[in-house]
Amino acid sequence: MEHLPVIIYTSRNVSREGSRPLAVSCVRSYCSEFDISPGNLELSTTKKGKPYFPFHSSLGFSISHSETLWVCAVSIGAVGIDVQRQKTLRGNGISQRFFSCEEQKFAEFHGLNGFFQIWAAKEAYTKYLGLGLSYPFSSFSTVKNGSMTAELDGCFFSYFSIEPSYSLCLCTSFPNPKIYIRTAPPAD
Repeated sequence: MEHLPVIIYTSRNVSREGSRPLAVSCVRSYCSEFDISPGNLELSTTKKGKPYFPFHSSLGFSISHSETLWVCAVSIGAVGIDVQRQKTLRGNGISQRFFSCEEQKFAEFHGLNGFFQIWAAKEAYTKYLGLGLSYPFSSFSTVKNGSMTAELDGCFFSYFSIEPSYSLCLCTSFPNPKIYIRTAPPAD
């Protein structure tokens, strides 16, 4: 079965208040591009805080930001995205607290790039599940056999950088998604 592409919309300097209206504009743009009737795009929030469209349950979206970069992934079906600006960390307490032994080894070997690949994958995965930071990061590993995993419990990972010094991970319910990157449309 062929899946519709995932579109990752990007923007800069989006405020917390402006994030949801901009995400709705991105979803509207996605619907227009693939001839999907957007219907009522009123947002609700799950008990765990994940925003969703109760009147259009097949539309999935996920938002992330790091420093000035804002991203929104839109897909048919569940999706999770996270972007992390790679910056110097003090100490290794974060990896000892939140990473599996294999993830710690990977981060130690690959430095900042490895650390932020893992962190982006963990956040994208928990967003995909709709649990966000309430899901304990130490309870799962995104590294298997010395490499970043491509699949975990039916969730498929795509890793890439859309800008230098940024790690991005996208989680979808199907492998090898076709991914388009677009500039976000203006908020409605």
